[in-house]
Amino acid sequence: MKNSRIKNLIFVLILAMSYSCIDDFRFGDDALDKPLSVELNVDSIFSKAVLARQHLWGLYQFIPSAAAQYGGSLSGDWYESLSDIIHSMNNWGGTNTSWYSGSFSATGGDSRWAYFDRNNRVANCLSGIRHGLTFLENIDRVPDMPKEEKDRLKAEAKVIVAGKYWQMFRQYGGIPMMEKVYTPTDDPATNRATIAEMYDYMIGLLDEAINEPNLPWIIPENEQREWWGRITVAAALAQKMLVQLDAASPLFNDVEPYYKPGQGEKPLQEEVKPYIWWGGYKPELWQELRKTCEEFIRLNSANGDQYRLIQPASQTEEAIIAAYQDAYWYRGPDNSGANELIYVHTDMNITSWWDALFSKSATQWGHEAPTAEFMEMFCWANGKVFDPDGVDDVYVNAPARPTDVTNPTLEELRLQQASRPARADNYYIFDNRDPRLYETLWVQHKGQIFDAGKGVETWPGGNAIRAYAIAFSHGMSHHKWCMNLSDDIGNNGVRTRPRSWAVLRMGGFHLIYAEALAETGDLAGACREINKVRARVGLPAIETSNPQLNLTSNKENLIKQILRERVCELGYEDTRLMDMIRRKLKDDFTKQLHGVWTYRMDGKTGTLGTGEPYPEFWYVKTPVSGMQRSWWEEGGWSDKWYILPFPLKEVNKGFGLIQNPGW
Repeated sequence: MKNSRIKNLIFVLILAMSYSCIDDFRFGDDALDKPLSVELNVDSIFSKAVLARQHLWGLYQFIPSAAAQYGGSLSGDWYESLSDIIHSMNNWGGTNTSWYSGSFSATGGDSRWAYFDRNNRVANCLSGIRHGLTFLENIDRVPDMPKEEKDRLKAEAKVIVAGKYWQMFRQYGGIPMMEKVYTPTDDPATNRATIAEMYDYMIGLLDEAINEPNLPWIIPENEQREWWGRITVAAALAQKMLVQLDAASPLFNDVEPYYKPGQGEKPLQEEVKPYIWWGGYKPELWQELRKTCEEFIRLNSANGDQYRLIQPASQTEEAIIAAYQDAYWYRGPDNSGANELIYVHTDMNITSWWDALFSKSATQWGHEAPTAEFMEMFCWANGKVFDPDGVDDVYVNAPARPTDVTNPTLEELRLQQASRPARADNYYIFDNRDPRLYETLWVQHKGQIFDAGKGVETWPGGNAIRAYAIAFSHGMSHHKWCMNLSDDIGNNGVRTRPRSWAVLRMGGFHLIYAEALAETGDLAGACREINKVRARVGLPAIETSNPQLNLTSNKENLIKQILRERVCELGYEDTRLMDMIRRKLKDDFTKQLHGVWTYRMDGKTGTLGTGEPYPEFWYVKTPVSGMQRSWWEEGGWSDKWYILPFPLKEVNKGFGLIQNPGW
């Protein structure tokens, strides 16, 4: 591979390597090997096969994971809370103190993805890269390991190294790059890598892994109890698709750079453009992504289609929701033999600190409070999009402040609703919706169970609002990953089976392929891929359900629907914010976000009594009032927010590191 040059960093090989903080890592449920728990130098690690293997197992901690955010750069907040689907109500987290306030800068604040993150090994990309390159440079000198195994382990390491570069690429554009571990006696050159150089390097590593004959397509069934979760050819292709998706998207791949200097700002430096922009629109990048998707399909077919969507056992709502839950949670193939997860980060323990990430942070800290805009992306059960400003105009204007005597009170608004036109569904806007809504969010839905056999009651004084007020800060709450609200969401429950974090699963694959097809002119083919994902949850074809959108001929509408489907399928799986960034969705960043409050038509509050009939409702959509975002203010948004700045102290070291524009 051709040498890239480094501008502001000299990576020094650290001989004493300690892995004591990752003792809880393992692969499958019956894994035998553990990473090293003692300090060893490079010579001793690569003197024995068993130690070299454990060095690689330690590298697996760097596979992308939601846990990278917990206690990391944003002080516990999810960076999805910078998107339009979540608004954090955690007043001490980095999201509020640095981003909602607009105070984050190159000189300070909690970054959404820190350039250096020594406190979080999963998120620390530079450490992961150095760890992987150390392995690649030294594995060949292990005396008691066959060449075939060395080649397989090299392929695994290359995928992880490429993945760490990908995580930096999507946040910073081109970064100073290394292709070897530098020692203090080296004299590396100093250029920051361009977009093209980073892309070529990542794709080169991944292609080498994909073409390695000793890397399996899938972990064989007789090895899955011990080794499920190890990198495969399928995982390498998954990582390649993710790199290509970001590289082909408008953030980097458009007719002009993403950043346009404002009035009074100096013009965009010509020398920075290659680090943040391809130099023009390159349609071939979408073609390359499409080819990778089709190579995955070809190889999967040749291997018996072992990766496929987990399907429901029946067409009941309960069975559909269970299948969707298994899609993002279930390890390995289900009873039908379907393997949903292509590339994953594994977690060993049944009870672990991951539970606090997905449950405790929702209720006790308010990190993950969903918005009305999130809920509205889930279509009706008949496949039609939910249209709050059109045919589904069901909200009542929010009541005025008590000091404004000219507007109706909450009680007056309720009385007005008594004369509203009759509707067959009695205005139950949370019923008869896309079943993924009920797995993703706690909403006022007849079938959802909160506690003691009762449904989720989100009206004033209802069981959910009374028990977990902060979780329902916007009238709904986070459910995905929590399973049982009364136990798990309070961090008191015990999971009955381990989970894994999907870097890419089949639901995501079909939607990536749909986007590539749409961008290369096959709109009908894109709809077919979307419909595979929708069919799993009982939804009809998107183009026939929504003829007004002309999805087989209107590319703009189709791309919007693909992004919406990604929210519904992959919500709380770290996709929405980066979709908004790579697609430059300024309007979605700057729009006011809302909550939806449910009220009983009979005016009652409190929980339902035994035998009491399910009430009718009316709904108030209110702007989010707590912790306002500076982006919502006139002039509060700048396109500089799409890409992060390098820390000013790095720029000021004098190595010539060029700062990203606007910072």
